[in-house]
Amino acid sequence: MFVDSLVELSSKVVAKCLVEDRYKHLDLSLEASLNDQIVRQVTRGRREFPASLIAKESGLKLNVTHFYSFPNSRKGLMDFQLHDIQSVYLTLYNFLEVKEFRTGNGGYLDIVDYLRTILNEKSRQNLRELTIEGYGNFEGNWVEKMAELLPNLQSLDSEFSTSIYVKKVCKSFHNLIHLNIRSKPNLKYNSIA
Repeated sequence: MFVDSLVELSSKVVAKCLVEDRYKHLDLSLEASLNDQIVRQVTRGRREFPASLIAKESGLKLNVTHFYSFPNSRKGLMDFQLHDIQSVYLTLYNFLEVKEFRTGNGGYLDIVDYLRTILNEKSRQNLRELTIEGYGNFEGNWVEKMAELLPNLQSLDSEFSTSIYVKKVCKSFHNLIHLNIRSKPNLKYNSIA
């Protein structure tokens, strides 16, 4: 018989109480491991982060270290700058609902502007992992702009429509240790080097 750990059980209870605004009268912060467990519990099964959690208005000050993309407005996303985010998971189909991150020329998705909106300067410098799920219609120089924005990125997991972008990633991200390439079946990588 499988039994949840005490940490898992307590994080479920704390998350439930947090969503019900039971901590408004407090001013508490938690250690990182418990913090991440509670954030996971609060966001499980939701399409958006609760605004009070993002803006640190709940009484229990959680630090979001792992960001999972949710459809949201630019204003709502800017509250993530209050957090020290270390990894980002973007699901591109979520962007279909957010017109604010589309550029005028051809309806390109401005992924760099999106990352700039959610990440404060410290998070941009310290972001270690970035996962991009799905194919995006990005501007031609998006890789170079992203490498400039995230200079210390160590792990990139993404889908690429052409091998040109893979080559650009290899040349632009100087601290990259791990690159996971998911691509269309007919994409050829023999000319990357």
